[in-house]
Amino acid sequence: MKIIKVILFEIVVIFLAFASAWFFALVDKALGLTSVQANWSIMAGSIIIFFALLLRFWAVYAFYAGKIEFLALKAQESIVKKAPFNFTRNPMMLSNVLIALAAVLILGSVTGFIIPLATLVISHLWLVFYEEKDLEKKLGKEYLVYKKAVPRWL
Repeated sequence: MKIIKVILFEIVVIFLAFASAWFFALVDKALGLTSVQANWSIMAGSIIIFFALLLRFWAVYAFYAGKIEFLALKAQESIVKKAPFNFTRNPMMLSNVLIALAAVLILGSVTGFIIPLATLVISHLWLVFYEEKDLEKKLGKEYLVYKKAVPRWL
């Protein structure tokens, strides 16, 4: 059942990224902007989305290997220190930004580049003002040591 939940969530993430990029492609058209879609942008977007999904599934595997609930929407009770969490504290949010960037590149929207930027800003604000504070309260010194050793993004 867990794998179905993960796959469905990944489908929703990808759908939302492409739906947003498609919307901005329509905005481009309404504004008379030329699409930047080209073979290179489709290839680059495809490569980025492939690696973003690998990162996501790797992170989910690390969650379950550490017996931590995925999609809990609350600060965890323990720290995952296995890769990829040993080189970025937030591989899921990093992959959200990459998937948003990939969708924009594949669809070639000029104004759509606001999507990965907004995803990054919103994720960063969420992490700084909510999740990290909650983890510091729940996990104390253990989280502070981890936070100092592993970067938020890369």
